[in-house]
Amino acid sequence: MDIKILLENYIKIQVAGKIHKFILYQILFKNEIVSNEYDLFLKSKKIEINFIDQYMNAEEIVHYAHNLYNGGVEIQQQAADFYFRLMKSENVFSVGLDVLENYNDLYSNYAAIHVFNNIVNDSWYCWPKELQTSLKMILFRIINDKQNRHPVIIDSASKIIAHIALNEFPDNWSTFICDITQQGNFQIFIYFFEDLDGNRNIPSLRRNQIHDIFVEAFDFIKSAIFKEPITIPQIKLFHILSSWMPIDLVVSDTLISILLGLLKLENMKENVIECLYVLFVQRYDCIDQFENFHQIILSKIYEEALNDKKCAWLLAKIICAHLPFFSKVINYSYPNYNCYSFIFQLLVNPGWCDDLIHDNDNIDSYWRCWRLFLDFASRLRCKKEENHVLLLIPQLFIQMAEIIHTTIDSELIIKDDARLCFATFWRYEHDFIAQQLTNAQPTIQLFYVATCCLGGNDLAFFEELMTSFLNIDMTPELLTHLIPCLARFLKFFPNNSYFLQFFSSSIENIFKITNDNHENQSIKSLQNSAIFALNYISINNQKLFKMNNCELLDNVIGFLVHLDIVFIKDSFIQTLYKIIAQSIADIADPNLFSEFLNKSLELIIKFINFKTNTILTALQEEYEIFVQCFYILYLFASNCPKFSVVLGSQFIEIIHSLLFSIEFNDRDYQLIKACYCLSSAIINGVSKWDLGEPLFNKILEPSFLGNEKHFSFAVEFLTSVHKKFRESDVIFPIVFEKLIKPIMTEINEDSKYIIDYLLYVEFWKYGLDLPIEFLNATIHHLPLASAKQIILILHHFCNSFHLPHVQQYIIQQNSLIYDFLVSILVDSIYNIYFTKIVRAFMSFSSACCELQIPYELLHQMMFSVLINRIPRIKDHNLFLQFLEYVRQNFKSQKMMENGLRNLIISSHCCLPTTSNLFETDENSNGLTFEESLQTESSEFLEKFDFVLGAF
Repeated sequence: MDIKILLENYIKIQVAGKIHKFILYQILFKNEIVSNEYDLFLKSKKIEINFIDQYMNAEEIVHYAHNLYNGGVEIQQQAADFYFRLMKSENVFSVGLDVLENYNDLYSNYAAIHVFNNIVNDSWYCWPKELQTSLKMILFRIINDKQNRHPVIIDSASKIIAHIALNEFPDNWSTFICDITQQGNFQIFIYFFEDLDGNRNIPSLRRNQIHDIFVEAFDFIKSAIFKEPITIPQIKLFHILSSWMPIDLVVSDTLISILLGLLKLENMKENVIECLYVLFVQRYDCIDQFENFHQIILSKIYEEALNDKKCAWLLAKIICAHLPFFSKVINYSYPNYNCYSFIFQLLVNPGWCDDLIHDNDNIDSYWRCWRLFLDFASRLRCKKEENHVLLLIPQLFIQMAEIIHTTIDSELIIKDDARLCFATFWRYEHDFIAQQLTNAQPTIQLFYVATCCLGGNDLAFFEELMTSFLNIDMTPELLTHLIPCLARFLKFFPNNSYFLQFFSSSIENIFKITNDNHENQSIKSLQNSAIFALNYISINNQKLFKMNNCELLDNVIGFLVHLDIVFIKDSFIQTLYKIIAQSIADIADPNLFSEFLNKSLELIIKFINFKTNTILTALQEEYEIFVQCFYILYLFASNCPKFSVVLGSQFIEIIHSLLFSIEFNDRDYQLIKACYCLSSAIINGVSKWDLGEPLFNKILEPSFLGNEKHFSFAVEFLTSVHKKFRESDVIFPIVFEKLIKPIMTEINEDSKYIIDYLLYVEFWKYGLDLPIEFLNATIHHLPLASAKQIILILHHFCNSFHLPHVQQYIIQQNSLIYDFLVSILVDSIYNIYFTKIVRAFMSFSSACCELQIPYELLHQMMFSVLINRIPRIKDHNLFLQFLEYVRQNFKSQKMMENGLRNLIISSHCCLPTTSNLFETDENSNGLTFEESLQTESSEFLEKFDFVLGAF
């Protein structure tokens, strides 16, 4: 339907005589109708607005304004009713102007301001141009009348002007930037950009257009912003502009010097810090500018940071944001290193990191920063007594030991940055650190420090140290933190029977406490600590579970045997089953393996056997436990393939029975999904297809008998099994006819499983045609879930053009394939799959060439892309000749794919700078771009890289 017809349908409205802003944005701006065109259209249609037949006057507004804020409830209700009628009055605009013009009191002015807020937001284009101009003039006078107008009214007037500018700029108010800049009212700009960038209804194309105009006018604006005396609104405006202006415009010697000078002013400091943070922390494109100005930036901020924590925080953030730059300093030779000594002196001051201990992300930056500097210091070619960083180690150690562990999350001890810091300390200040560890009372922090320092040639010292730790009285809090530390020690001391016995008995005690106080929060922390420690051992030193006659494994399994089944849903228990599965998976003795397996799953097997026949009518809690048991078995079977050999057949029989008895209601969905998941894990666990095939066929029986509700689950199951056993494709023809074809007729969330299966089974090898309609419908219904696989199907199908039926299909349906490929190529939602789309297109193009189809596919493809993505492009030949050059000169398919990918990415750009590229015919050598295509490929690529840089 034509957009203007749509507008006509919405234009006659009854409420308050206004066009709702939703209509304005959704119908007009989102369809990119230019505002002045819209304005003319409204005037031409003589819009009918149903005003009430009543005229208001200024005295009434003033009277009710005072009543609204000062009267009782009844009087306030009368005032509210009046304002409702006022907004429907035909002279509401003119009477509002009268109030602002002739009254100065706060209440009257605020009432009029409220009226114009509604008008500007909802019905601005419905009013005559003369009234709009009068309002702007009055608002500007109010802003400049600081003696007689209340600050609230002045501020509100600025907001309304900003709202008006958002409606009119640039088409109907082209001098907006000049007008506001000359007046020096930068608060209007601030409100303008808050509305522009905060309103999601404004299309990005319009937002970009306005940004571009400000970029062009930036020199003019900049001169006004930094004109003395500089005020807070000026800095706030520069802060906003700094977030999106080209970086080379907002970073220069002059601007940086001014900003750093303003850091000394207390009233400016906070806003200047925000500016510098945006420029040198948030802006990803500031790397070159930082390298050019880092000396003055760091030194000036450092001077303020000595006495101001916020400046110290800013300095730390800037350092962390530019760690790659500082890593280059590692290669600098002494004495350049002295330039950074002040940074180290600051960072060792504990004041700047006080706020970090409550924020894990900041703590990570802290460790990363110091790890880099310590690495830097260790490589310097200077004496230790001249090395500023190494001289700070005693102070650093005390500071870092306090914050090494600040949360219950024990994972912090394993992170490399913290560990490497303490390892460096140990290497350079062995005696000092040893003395600190030996003489201090065992604390949580000390456990972690010792664990981080662990390694090298000093294992005997740490073995003795940990032995002394284990002799102290253990509180639950200490044990919570000691257990993961001890797990790391066991990696280095696997033969220390005392450590292993202590660890094993501690795990046993934790599990005993868990059974008695499962919901206690401190016990939860103890559980998490134990699970972390066991998981660490499972990954790094699994043989510990089998030492001392499998003492540790027995303790863990023993806990599960006596567990109350109601706790089976706890994530702590689920992880424990996974750890056990991984631990017993490599037991070679089949009898011993069966013993541990049956003992581990005794609780679950008993419950399933007892409840299988009645589970469909069981209470909700029992039902949820039953489903969770299946998911735990799936987790177990996935991590322990020999589960399939011992218990696989038993559970396939149970699943087979359930699949025939389950009714597909909302509750049973989770159970049937769990059944198919466990089935796939069991079949994937067997070593040969001959062993898995009978189990495989049993699970597919309900689907083969025509139960459509099983189809989507069965397809997902088929795909999972086929990934391991290619032999399963022997039944593909039956599966396709009985299972796949019936569910391809309807596109839903399950269609992605069909796509997966068709791709993995390589359906084209069975004489089947490309289901292009199904692929097209699926990719539009599930663009993110299915796009990658669909593109791969197209790629592989076209690559198989040597097959007769594939050749026949491409000859007959090449236009369908071509249209489909172009449609996804020009749609920006598939940008992340550019390379794969290009690859598919190349395969299709090659097939067409081999089959001698007279189609200039690449040319037509790029025409479609360019026309759809860059409608302002004038010279298509620039790209087409590049394509021709690539085809003739790039013999390597990979090089051709990369060239096309870069081209397509550039063609998806919609930045204004693109016009500069297409209007430039001369290069630096005096050759046209077309002529330069005839040069060597290396020169061409350099030129093309330069061209792409314009984007």
